[in-house]
Amino acid sequence: MADTFLFANNARSTLASGITSVATSIFLQTGDGALFPSPGAGERFTITLVDSSGNVEIAYCTSRTSDTLTVTRGEEGTTNIAFLSGDVCELRFTDGTLGNIPQNDGNLQVNLNSDLWDGANKTVSVSAPSGGSDGDMWFQYE
Repeated sequence: MADTFLFANNARSTLASGITSVATSIFLQTGDGALFPSPGAGERFTITLVDSSGNVEIAYCTSRTSDTLTVTRGEEGTTNIAFLSGDVCELRFTDGTLGNIPQNDGNLQVNLNSDLWDGANKTVSVSAPSGGSDGDMWFQYE
């Protein structure tokens, strides 16, 4: 079974110190760690690192202690790169997290994280299904 992805609203910081392309610990500005989730066993969250030139790397955080994130680097097809103090670290909803959202039957979504969303196979509605509320997003497979 895949890890559970965690989320938080507006979780954003900058790096307190630079990291090499192989570093697995990321140090955030003092106090900013509290903006991010604290993953337990079988949990993680996605972070996006952005340098001053706009280069991007996606990493998965598997543990957070205060303002230190323990991560796996170069996720979702991105390349590990070095980052400097002051570069951005944000929790973002990414292509990979979308592809790991389970359906009601426990299976993961298929092809939602691609450019090939086939409307004939998947439909999206904001009308309330049985037991839902208007404004909820739900997926129907036909």
